[in-house]
Amino acid sequence: MVKRKRKSTRVKTAPAIQTQALKNASFPVAAGSSRRFGGFLIDYLLLGIPNSVLLWFLKDNGLYTPIATFYSIFFASVVLFYFVFLTWKNNGQTIGKQIVGTRVASWRGKITLSKVALRYVSLFFLVQFPQVYLMLTGSQLGIGWLVINVLAIVLVVLLLIIDDEHRGVHDMIAGTWVVRK
Repeated sequence: MVKRKRKSTRVKTAPAIQTQALKNASFPVAAGSSRRFGGFLIDYLLLGIPNSVLLWFLKDNGLYTPIATFYSIFFASVVLFYFVFLTWKNNGQTIGKQIVGTRVASWRGKITLSKVALRYVSLFFLVQFPQVYLMLTGSQLGIGWLVINVLAIVLVVLLLIIDDEHRGVHDMIAGTWVVRK
């Protein structure tokens, strides 16, 4: 009887040089929802605390009512500028993203000003549409628009949790994602 040679079940490993190259390669890993929320919360606290102090001063002195619409538009512009400019100029990071160790990256190529602007403007209008409408027209949209606004926020948060890369609607629109640094 002829003995047949058995095939080895041992897994072959890559040569040491290839293994070391793979360890040194930096593949982006999607940031989790909690990191994303933490960075966003830090950024909003950085913007919200000075805003609250300024609003307290304006309301306490009776100055807010005459300039309410102007101030609302001004603060919304400051928020958009903060997120867009810092993300674009600071390698995809705002101050909150730096603290939690995340950054915005592009699916293809380098992160550009147009991608960052599209990302944050779409998020802003998705989440703040009833407030923007109120500022521009001076009229309320009613309970129906409030429900639509809540559903839009739920959609953004739900996609962040369900999607493998934790991408929100605004990330899908702009072709970006948030990765660990």
